[in-house]
Amino acid sequence: MILRAILGTLVMVFFIIPFTRRIQQDRREGQETSRWNYIFIIMAAVLWIFMIASVIVYYS
Repeated sequence: MILRAILGTLVMVFFIIPFTRRIQQDRREGQETSRWNYIFIIMAAVLWIFMIASVIVYYS
């Protein structure tokens, strides 16, 4: 279960990196940022929180 939390954290970080880079690039160029970038980041964060909560519940 701990391994699941560690791997889930790594996957979340590697999933979010391209979206944050795209947002930064769009802001530097003065372009409008797609709302899908924000939606995917929020979705990844919410899923990660649920996964960590399940690990905490499992061990408590």
